[in-house]
Amino acid sequence: ELYNGLNQIGAQTCYVPRNAFYARKRMAIVAFESEEIKNHAIGHTWTTDNFTINLLDIKIKTCRRCHDPGHLVKECPITLRTSAQTQKLQERMDKFGNV
Repeated sequence: ELYNGLNQIGAQTCYVPRNAFYARKRMAIVAFESEEIKNHAIGHTWTTDNFTINLLDIKIKTCRRCHDPGHLVKECPITLRTSAQTQKLQERMDKFGNV
């Protein structure tokens, strides 16, 4: 489905980077023949069975944790939720110790 969607918008190549464990990252780097085609494709969005694909310019900063362009990892809801859980666990450890 990714291949078909990229062909429709005029993409030339698509590279999916991998992490240190050689698992695919949740992003792809797409090359276009010209700046015009790229500018036309930026902002294009489509949905597949399991996820939504958003085309962004490579210069746009996104959250490292959830890949949302609306915030960085410092303000990520996942990070905030995790830090709140960690704080609760620390309070319990301080209150009850290692039981």
